[in-house]
Amino acid sequence: MGRKRMHGLAMAAIVGGALSAAAIVPAAATAKATAEKTSCKKLSGAAKRACAKQNQANRTVLAQLRDSRLVGVRGDGAEVDWLLCASGRYESAVTSSGSTGRSGGSSWRVTAATVKRKGAWFEADVEDPKRGWTVSVGRHGAQWLSAVSFGTRKWGEVTRADAKADCA
Repeated sequence: MGRKRMHGLAMAAIVGGALSAAAIVPAAATAKATAEKTSCKKLSGAAKRACAKQNQANRTVLAQLRDSRLVGVRGDGAEVDWLLCASGRYESAVTSSGSTGRSGGSSWRVTAATVKRKGAWFEADVEDPKRGWTVSVGRHGAQWLSAVSFGTRKWGEVTRADAKADCA
């Protein structure tokens, strides 16, 4: 296997988190908010359509989350304040039992999105795989939601606000 091919596979493994039958390919090489994109080229029929639908769902959710701040309570009772910038910058503050955990980074992406009603209803994960940060967000009509991203999701209500000024 050639050196360039080996390098490409290594980069896909690092950026995508893992290789699978349908390799995970980063949506962009620069640090910015992205939607996880699975390569559908080697698939056919129903599998190819499902792959394309998943990629579109991730993009739909990304468009709604760019430059936003979500503040409220997660389903487990923890208070959350998440800033998600189109540039890829994010800040996360989670307060539980009186202590606040903070994290941040320069590259987040939308994964595992389920979209219904033309984007008015969705559930998805937002992650920074390099830092191991993952949260679940949702929207059911006018109601915005947040949850712990592992196990059975227990949703809590959050408020979404435009954060273009905070992201500038």
